Amino acid sequence: MRPRSLFASVLLLAPVVLVAALGCREDAQSPTAPESEPALATTATSAVLSFRQVSAGEDHTCGVTTADRVYCWGRNLFGQLGDGTTTNRLTPVAVAGGVRFRHISAASHHTCGVTTDDRAFCWEWNYYAQLGDGTTTDRRTPVLVGNGLVLAQVGAGLEHTCGATPENRAYCWGTNEWGQLGDGTTTRRLRPVAVAGPM
Repeated sequence: MRPRSLFASVLLLAPVVLVAALGCREDAQSPTAPESEPALATTATSAVLSFRQVSAGEDHTCGVTTADRVYCWGRNLFGQLGDGTTTNRLTPVAVAGGVRFRHISAASHHTCGVTTDDRAFCWEWNYYAQLGDGTTTDRRTPVLVGNGLVLAQVGAGLEHTCGATPENRAYCWGTNEWGQLGDGTTTRRLRPVAVAGPM
């Protein structure tokens, strides 16, 4: 059973990064109680890393730097940080592979991103095939989605992922119990399938 948590997080990107977290967590990782004030931590980053986009998942956060590199930090039980380990990180660690990204989307237990040449990569927990690589094998480093399907944007959900092509077509993959892939079925998809038109 995967851990569940309720939380809110805010990231403000400036010369420093201000992180606020508040919530009730079953795994007791958060030092704050539900009724307590948000715990604040500031880290000077302007001289080290400069982020242009950040995405907060359930227990981890990832960001794309102005140099098109992805760094992640936080819990790493399933390899959600993409650094090839399951070691939790209190500070940003580079995602393995040296791929250049322009967009990232962090979910509860997987992360996906789009590269500067419009390819999608995902990593981490893959029980429901939400990584889109044709398997249900967990990946601790980024793997290519759907044989190199050209995508301009991705959005990682709880147990599925969707993306949009430069031609404005939508594709989804992963669990499909409630029809969340939009292909007219409830069949799980290991690779991207096109979202159907309206009935």
